[in-house]
Formats: sequence, C-alpha cells, structure tokens
Amino acid sequence: MRSTIGLTAIVAISLLGTGTASAEVREAKIQCLGSNANFHLYPFYLSLVATSSDDRPGTISVQPRGDSAFGPFGYHATVNWTNLDTGESGVTTQHGSVSGNMPSFDVHTGWGTVRLTGAVGTSGLSAGQTMQCSGTDLFVP
Repeated sequence: MRSTIGLTAIVAISLLGTGTASAEVREAKIQCLGSNANFHLYPFYLSLVATSSDDRPGTISVQPRGDSAFGPFGYHATVNWTNLDTGESGVTTQHGSVSGNMPSFDVHTGWGTVRLTGAVGTSGLSAGQTMQCSGTDLFVP
C-alpha cells in the first residue's frame, strides 16, 4: 500500500509540470487625448498600444486604438523609440482610419528597455493639430 501511494504521488507531481509553454507578453500604452478637428466640439482619444513577446525578440507590435463619437476619420501617428540599453533610436509612422479594426505595425528596436513617445494628428474634412502623446517604457526581450 505504501509503494502505491508513493507511486501515485510521483505520477501526479510529474503531470503538473507538463503542458505547453506560453510566451510572456508585455504591454504599454501611449495615450493621446485632444480635440478632433473634424468635429470641433467633441474630444477623441487615440492610444498606441505597444506589445512585446518572447516569441518575437527585438520587435514590438504597435496597435492603434481609437474612440470618437463620430467616424471614421483619418489619422496619422508617429512613434519615436529609443532603446535605453543599446542607445539606438528611430521613428516610425502609420496612417489609417479610426474605425473598427485598425491594423498593427511592427517596429524592430532590438532587445532591452525601449522608451516610446508619440504624436497623433487627424485628417479628413479638416486636418487636426498634432497632439503629443504620453511616453512609456517597454521591455523587449
């Protein structure tokens, strides 16, 4: 009886360690808030959500997310990045439409802690002033 309990415990413990490993995903939000020149009385926001994953070393994915009482309308976003570990930096831009599913874009930053800042403007019936966006840091494996 004693050996059966011991064997059952060993099998149970070994089964706890099995399964598929999932990559850790990190997320940072660059928040932009201001007036939409297409509808002067209504504020809108556009955030740029950056993610990094163990599955994609040295690369972040930036997903624009927007909300407005009206739309769709065009936007242009600029993301400035600086890798605080390597000293490398760059700028990338994206143009699109604030509506349903906005496509993400990749930025190759290398591994390390990356500081992200940005700016967003609107386009359409009347071009909006460019808004500066809050900055944030994101670890990129």
